[in-house]
Amino acid sequence: MACYGFSPFCRQCFVVIGVSINLSQYGMVFGFTGLLLPQLQDPASSVTIDQGGASWIAALPSLGLLVGNMIIPTIMGNLGRKRANIISITIMTVCWSCIIIANNLTTILIVRFFQGVSLGMVNSLSPIVIGECTSPKNRGAFLTTLSLVLSIGTLLVHTAASFLSWRETATICTAITAFNLVLILFAPESPSWLAVKGRYNEARNVFRWLRGNDEDEEIERIIEASVVTLRETNAKSNSFVLNIKRTIIDFHRTMKEENFYKPILIAVHVYTLGTFSGVNILTSYVILITKEIAGSEINMPIAVITLAVQRLITNAVAVVLMKKVKRRTTLILTTIMNIASLFAVAGYDLAKTCNLFENSLLGFLLLHILMFSISLGALPLTFIIIGELFSLKYRSISAGLSSTSLSVLFFVTLKTFPYLFDNIGLYGTFFLYGCILVYCLIVLWAFLPETKDKTLQEIEEGFKNKPQNVELKVLRPLMDSK
Repeated sequence: MACYGFSPFCRQCFVVIGVSINLSQYGMVFGFTGLLLPQLQDPASSVTIDQGGASWIAALPSLGLLVGNMIIPTIMGNLGRKRANIISITIMTVCWSCIIIANNLTTILIVRFFQGVSLGMVNSLSPIVIGECTSPKNRGAFLTTLSLVLSIGTLLVHTAASFLSWRETATICTAITAFNLVLILFAPESPSWLAVKGRYNEARNVFRWLRGNDEDEEIERIIEASVVTLRETNAKSNSFVLNIKRTIIDFHRTMKEENFYKPILIAVHVYTLGTFSGVNILTSYVILITKEIAGSEINMPIAVITLAVQRLITNAVAVVLMKKVKRRTTLILTTIMNIASLFAVAGYDLAKTCNLFENSLLGFLLLHILMFSISLGALPLTFIIIGELFSLKYRSISAGLSSTSLSVLFFVTLKTFPYLFDNIGLYGTFFLYGCILVYCLIVLWAFLPETKDKTLQEIEEGFKNKPQNVELKVLRPLMDSK
């Protein structure tokens, strides 16, 4: 571990910076798409593509996301959060290096798939690491930095690719990722994972290194819950047949536990809301959408960069805002604004298409309002809510299962957008997205609890039929012996 001599807050910042830079790859990978496609569609490019190839370049990372989401629960459950993070960063570093030397479409497609695998891993991992390693009073702001660095990644790539070739841009991304790998090597392991593995004293030491000595009650409650889980695991028979039967029984019991299925239900709808908010296509198809709304006469590099800058500034505002406002209220209000913005852009595009009204400045302003609503609400709140929902016992598998829905949604939106754009227009596509957001808003209004300033154990117990009751005096000898 690093950062000796620094305050607990600075140490938490060190951990957050490591996982945040890794998640910034989201913005870099999907932002790279928006500038890579026009360059590859240039007849003078060394690698040329058609519309089908372009849609696959945009969508393949989302298929890789699915694979990453499937393997990450096992990796971070068995090997730990730190090693899982290292594996994810290593894959991404190799991928960016391969893009630099790619000379055909096949290589680019393979690399894009494995970039998605890395993103699928870090998508589940980052909110969990921050949720487990940071104090409740700062957790919301720290989780918001995930959307902030994602916006930084998007801005970096959009700016670089507006003036540099795609190979030169990939070189910059490689350097950033390699630096992040070095940074993560000095980060500590999650105290919650150490507790789950029965390494209680080590968990206490890491927890106090991260949090100081004022939050000991939380680590003791984490250890209590871990003891129960560990005792249940150790109680299983060595008989293969009996273990299979027990697994089936445990599966049915788990599916009925409210602290398992309720957080996943909420997470799936939060991911759906975030995906159909418009952020994905505004990142990957930014030039196409901007030309449709503002016209081809607009200065495209400036337009793309201003959207990315506005997204970054709004995310920075959200970091401060999330320390003061309630999560649930903010999500509801910003989602309503998001829906109104989608319908407004759809209405303007319909009027423009029917030659009823056209004003490039108004169209571009509407895009900025849409980006503002996304950057203030769906984008940061997705990471915050996902980082706080899941119970310790099911945290790895819950994150993997819910993130699987994100992978499917990513693929659906990025793969279908060109076809929706050609067949029902941008106005029809945005109207469809707005209707999906209305549905998500109704579900989250009904089921999403308020999590601000609550410990992860308090949030977990809020989902249960009745609070967990463990006698500390009975468990203390076992906990202190580790």
